[in-house]
Amino acid sequence: MVNPFPQPRVMRLNGQPLYLAGLALVPALASVLVPHTAATVPALLGLAGFGGTYALLSSLTGRVAVAPRGRRLLSYAGARRLGRMLDMPGPEGRRAALERVLTEGRRPLAADAPVPRQVARARTLTRIMVLWGHRSPGELDEAELLDLYALLQVIGATPARAGELSMAFRRPSAVLAIRDQLSVFDMRHRALSQQASALSATLILWETGQAVGTLVGLESLGAADPDLWHQVVMAHDADNPASRATALWSVRQQACDRSTVAAYLADLGRTRALSAAVKRGDSAMIEGIAQVIAQWNDRRYPRHGIGLDREDAVLRAGPDFAADLDEVARLTGRARLPDPRGLFTLYQGRAPLPRSAWCTSTGLLIAAPDPADYVIQEQAAA
Repeated sequence: MVNPFPQPRVMRLNGQPLYLAGLALVPALASVLVPHTAATVPALLGLAGFGGTYALLSSLTGRVAVAPRGRRLLSYAGARRLGRMLDMPGPEGRRAALERVLTEGRRPLAADAPVPRQVARARTLTRIMVLWGHRSPGELDEAELLDLYALLQVIGATPARAGELSMAFRRPSAVLAIRDQLSVFDMRHRALSQQASALSATLILWETGQAVGTLVGLESLGAADPDLWHQVVMAHDADNPASRATALWSVRQQACDRSTVAAYLADLGRTRALSAAVKRGDSAMIEGIAQVIAQWNDRRYPRHGIGLDREDAVLRAGPDFAADLDEVARLTGRARLPDPRGLFTLYQGRAPLPRSAWCTSTGLLIAAPDPADYVIQEQAAA
């Protein structure tokens, strides 16, 4: 029997699809070829967003090959089951919902802007529609409309629900691959956007400081920069009051990476820094740590991407930290601060990106930022 879903040949490099290998090179090439000015910062990191969209759409007509022209996405039995699986509107309601989603793909974007997930999703569905020979949802027959509406539900569903819905399709693995690619693309887009914002804000801060002839501290940075905060926390001088205050300010930011907060608190426990703060009358530090613990226990540190040099750097620090909390309560006569729940564990992830423009021991911006410090390589973006 002839396979109705032939797999097109894909050129490979070291075992990887060629278009994905090329995507990994986009940020590095951009950092070399694009002039380093404030105006070109978004363009520098936006190129990777464009490359991500190209790779995604290429894969839909390459490896995934979910929608050959004239072929249904749903199996006949699956199409019948969908009425029981989904609370669907009628055909015109589905057409209107699809049109709203596809409108995102036609939304104009600045030439230097990373491509948002909504746009990538819309272009994915548009690509399938074009493979069927249609230019708009108004040209879809009811069967095609149901196919795309069902695919849209898979893309937006939870993992368990997506797996259940995918079984209505002729090729469940193909539609789940689309969903997974969009999820990875979304994570990469958010990571690139965050780095672009941090670089742009640092350039503005540097230019402002140069205009008034002074060095500026990281507290004045108008964007979250977890990589900078991690570098500052790991390099701070605990015997220097200014450096100590900068590290504490960093971990109080709710965009701080969880590994940064964990490493900071673990080090406090090992060095008995909290009881030492009580003895020198440093109430601001005790209040700051109380805030950090409360934020941790309230799950206000959602970000985790950075790993620690030693994976077990935090793992065995729990007893020391608990003992120091006991000592603080004894010295102050106040209620004991709570333990940070689930903090003392392993923290895997990518290496923190460098921040060569900053003095990490003081938190001062001492040079113009190097855009290469803000480039996330493909393996570090997940």
